[in-house]
Amino acid sequence: MNINMQPNDDESPPAAQDGTQNHGPELEAMPPVAGENHKPGIDKGPTTPLHLMSLEEIRRLVQENSEEALAQHVRQFTKDQLGDCCVTDPTFSLLFLKELLSTEQLEYCIERDPLTALVYASELALTKKQIDICYRLHPECALTGFQANKLDAELLDFCIRKEPGIALRQAFSWDPSMRLTDDQFEYCFREAPAEVLKHPAAALEAAAHKMDEELFVRCAMAEPATALQFAAGRMSGPLLKQCAKAAPGMALLYAAKRLTALLLKQCALAAPTIALRYAAGIMKKSLFKQCAQAKPLAALRYATAHLSDDEILQYSAGRGSRIRRLLMIQPRHPLARRLISLCDHLDPVTVAAVGRAIASEI
Repeated sequence: MNINMQPNDDESPPAAQDGTQNHGPELEAMPPVAGENHKPGIDKGPTTPLHLMSLEEIRRLVQENSEEALAQHVRQFTKDQLGDCCVTDPTFSLLFLKELLSTEQLEYCIERDPLTALVYASELALTKKQIDICYRLHPECALTGFQANKLDAELLDFCIRKEPGIALRQAFSWDPSMRLTDDQFEYCFREAPAEVLKHPAAALEAAAHKMDEELFVRCAMAEPATALQFAAGRMSGPLLKQCAKAAPGMALLYAAKRLTALLLKQCALAAPTIALRYAAGIMKKSLFKQCAQAKPLAALRYATAHLSDDEILQYSAGRGSRIRRLLMIQPRHPLARRLISLCDHLDPVTVAAVGRAIASEI
């Protein structure tokens, strides 16, 4: 029995472009897979006239053809189809129709997919004006690696104000190549305080004077030493007190004259060496003596002028080798002059060190 093996109409293969029938059932094209749009060596011509193809058919065409073959196919697009592609799929148009697009069509696609346009800027031969359009649409791209992007001052300011958090991140990086103006810092601090609080020390160092009071206090509490170093002058009394207790040495360095007597004493006893070096002249005698007794060598080194002869002898006793090292490094140190008249009471090591220091000065 002869069984009819002809396929029904629904299973008939589509006619090829020359009018002949394809042999065998057509395999269903696999859906496009990211990163596999081009398969070198495969060239499957379109079975439907290009100007009648749907977007899905165009995508399959991209998947099933090598770049060289695809270039041949897309050249058959009509003007209307080019326009339709720009509207329905600007990314496809930028990637595969770039050589066929008019300036107006290219700029239309750029505005709808600026990221792709930036990635392929050189292949698309974008002008600086067109690249700047992309940066205005995606300012975060402009600010990332902004030096290589060669932004002019106006565009850079635009991008900073569109993405203040990213601008601050760039300004606070370990290699801060982005320099914000005071106005830009003030704007970014106001618009992106969360980013500031991630980098309080960097923010205080860069532009503490441009923070509002609330943000400044929060940064100072997070980084009291840095706040004292760069902005002690704008601290209120209560804030200065809290920061001084947290960082007494920095308080003595940068705000000693603003400390109350009690706070000065607390800081000096917590950091006697720094107190002897930077605040000897403003400490009461009893407080100075406490610090000197706690750090006698520091008293000899940093506060010679405030010591009596008896105190110099007291603090020098048993420290001949340290005094020798000090005078070897600083032969003109005032301690040498003070000790020369006290040599009869000094050990031989100290006397020899004083003699060499005086001789070198002569």
